[in-house]
Amino acid sequence: MWTKAGRAWLAALEFRANDAAVQRDALLREIQSLDRQVMMSEAELRRISRESPAILQMVQLRGFGSRTAEAVVASLEEWRRRPT
Repeated sequence: MWTKAGRAWLAALEFRANDAAVQRDALLREIQSLDRQVMMSEAELRRISRESPAILQMVQLRGFGSRTAEAVVASLEEWRRRPT
């Protein structure tokens, strides 16, 4: 369901009850909307990663991809912001 082929298959299904098709179409539109939001969020994360010296250094370490480095840096920054 999460691939283009899966969504095309789902969109092509015929239902006896029209309300099932209407609900399916609404859910497919919602998935498309969520996909756009994810793409925008990922673009913002890429921008932040390119500007963060800590992330740029961390991805040089073996086993650290960009998302892992982003999560570690975000966690450390959150810890620093907490009152002592």
